[in-house]
Amino acid sequence: MAGQPGRGQQSMNAGEFSPELAGRIDIKQYYSAGLRFLNVEPVAQAGFRNLPGTRRVVSTDTPWRPRFWRLRHSRELHFLIAVVPYRIDVFEGTALVARIPTPVTPEIAAEVSLYLEADTVGVFHRDLRPLRLVRQSNGSWTLGFWPFGKIPDQDYGGDYAKREDIWELFVRFDGTAASSNPIIAISVDGEAIEAQQLSGTDYNAWAAAIQDQLRALPSLNGDVVCAAGPVGNGVNAVRLRIVFGGSLAGQEFQITSQIVSTSSVSVLPSHIQIGKTFGEPLISDARGWPGVVAIAQDRLVYAALRERPSALLFSQTAEYFTVNTSAQRADGAKLEALRTTSKEEILHVKALQYLLVFTDEAEYFATNRTIARTEPLNFVETSRNGMARGTWPVEIENRVYYIGQRGAVLFSTAYDDIQSAFTARQESLLASHLVDDVIETAIQRGTDDSDSPRLWMLRRDGRLVGASIIRDQEITAFFEYDVGAPVRSIGIDAENRLWLAVDRSDGQQYEVMDDGSFLASGVTRTVADDGTVSDLPFAEGSEVWAEAGGYTYGPATVTGGAARIGAPGEAARIGIWRPPLWESMPSVLVGRDDKIVRRPGRIHGLDVNVIETTSIAIGANGTTPRDLPLVRLSDPADLPPVPKTELVTMAGIPGVVTDPTAVVTQVRPGVLRVRDVTFQEKL
Repeated sequence: MAGQPGRGQQSMNAGEFSPELAGRIDIKQYYSAGLRFLNVEPVAQAGFRNLPGTRRVVSTDTPWRPRFWRLRHSRELHFLIAVVPYRIDVFEGTALVARIPTPVTPEIAAEVSLYLEADTVGVFHRDLRPLRLVRQSNGSWTLGFWPFGKIPDQDYGGDYAKREDIWELFVRFDGTAASSNPIIAISVDGEAIEAQQLSGTDYNAWAAAIQDQLRALPSLNGDVVCAAGPVGNGVNAVRLRIVFGGSLAGQEFQITSQIVSTSSVSVLPSHIQIGKTFGEPLISDARGWPGVVAIAQDRLVYAALRERPSALLFSQTAEYFTVNTSAQRADGAKLEALRTTSKEEILHVKALQYLLVFTDEAEYFATNRTIARTEPLNFVETSRNGMARGTWPVEIENRVYYIGQRGAVLFSTAYDDIQSAFTARQESLLASHLVDDVIETAIQRGTDDSDSPRLWMLRRDGRLVGASIIRDQEITAFFEYDVGAPVRSIGIDAENRLWLAVDRSDGQQYEVMDDGSFLASGVTRTVADDGTVSDLPFAEGSEVWAEAGGYTYGPATVTGGAARIGAPGEAARIGIWRPPLWESMPSVLVGRDDKIVRRPGRIHGLDVNVIETTSIAIGANGTTPRDLPLVRLSDPADLPPVPKTELVTMAGIPGVVTDPTAVVTQVRPGVLRVRDVTFQEKL
């Protein structure tokens, strides 16, 4: 039979497009996109493949959604930490090894932030005194409070005790005071008084004149006192004591002084007592605690303080618990704040080539290359996108991806050397129907099966959206992952597995994406001799499938917690199945002069190249897809179905519609990998 020419689609790496883009052939990605990518993901090289299913781990035993973090102790040892109200669940691999009671309430658990390193887990929230969870053994963990060092004081506007600032000027004479009549010059915080001359040995008059000059300075008043006093022990000298009291108490002043008339008299200023307003602890049960913690340049950054949501408290270098900002060492702790016109709350801090700070209203970066106690950080606003609560910024190929404050736009930002700033751009404009009301994000790095990272975005309605991203190839392809029930939380463990908390009919479950199966919420059961399996957790009347010995059995209906599937004596994976679905963009007739002709037409045939595929169904024009058997007479009769790599053809597809589309799906579980599709059309 002669080959039939047709329009081909090899690349599907633009992912799913919003329905309003149907027919927008002017978009350059139009012929590499689709109207539906459900349970299929684009393959960067060509085509698409179906996504695996999930396997049950254990019940969450709580109606509240958990929050996931990974703790990597070493290459061989790692844990998944799940925070739920009133406890922390610890998994080693997929085994639940510990459940630790905590005082974390549902309100706190919804916004809690963790810091994880080696054997230590820090639990932070603005309304919770920070907790420290320490591993004693894989199944034994101890819970205590985060051991802060000296917490700095802060003036929150209360009525606090104040300490006077006191200086002494030690004036020494080589000869007699009367013979030298020295003239002294004094400056306070850079403001100089008129130089005052000593007359004879009348030290009190000299001190009174200096006091009058000090009180006349613009920054001072009548509460500064200067008095002269003897030195004693026959020393030819006098002490001038300057006290900043009254309304000046609680402040620290800097005095410089010198004798300007003779070299036979010297003056040495000494800071006897440093003025201070004692205030109250910066963080406490009364004033709240840090809500965000990150590491930057070997300092721990505590941010989102309840009373100062725009502040950042940096620990001493390499001393994560030491936050004493009074220490004068260069690597000491320091307190910084964003200079904003409104009370913005810091939601995340990320250290790249510069320090990035995300708030609920905007994004900032510090232009300083290094963080030093003696150098203030210069924060520059990069955009006013803000970040959605509960989501995390992730780095992919030197770009940072994050969800905007409305939860409806995926942005990315990267440093632009030409503009010397971070520049943001929208990444989800063509799939705006999928990226909507996002409440959690997680990044799954590329694997042997998937060369591109998957950015997972969980919506408030329980739908889970993924994006395959390869920045160098300008690939950002969106798709949807359906596990048959609403997803309430997501996370990635140290083995790069996707974890989900899913609302099932028998309660919320911990589940993991399972590359060895295409069934969702899978459980393993041994089939009885009569071909039935019992003790199934699925709802009455549910349709389930089974995978055993390389074969797929089903569907079967659950009755009384049991189902008849066949395969007696086999260890079978039982679960529900959500078919994959790929639907092409509508076929549009374009004339020679680029005019579009909209009229009824049909896709009457499809040539689909498949790779290692065991099940495929094809349809078009709104008709029901038909299963194409891939079993051949040459296949072994006593072995499981052999995956096929070949050209599959569907011809004579009925139906005439305006803007026809093609569909590739399955009617039974199996491997589906499509390399390319060729359309036989009459438009």
